[in-house]
Amino acid sequence: ALGENLLLVAKKANGIIHSIKQLSGGQRVILAVAYRLAVNTQDLLVLDEPTANLDKDNLHMFRDFLRDLSRTLAQEGKQLLMVTHEEALVSSVGGGHGVFDDVVRLK
Repeated sequence: ALGENLLLVAKKANGIIHSIKQLSGGQRVILAVAYRLAVNTQDLLVLDEPTANLDKDNLHMFRDFLRDLSRTLAQEGKQLLMVTHEEALVSSVGGGHGVFDDVVRLK
């Protein structure tokens, strides 16, 4: 498999390189999404519950990351589809602060 011999590392803003085991939950999620972006050749990126194990601070960091990612993908003619139970990611849609243009709520 592709990941068997892969060593994932991340360079933080302070310039220090860490192994994935040294990263926080939020940083691991962002790294995982970045990896998917690197290998994704499709026009649609699907994220299934990427915030399931994030604390409040990491959730806010990830929301900001998603907002930037969504804009970048839109500029490239690509779309982001996310399945989540996290209301904080979708509650401000339409108010200019949300991550997504449209939200479909299933009950």
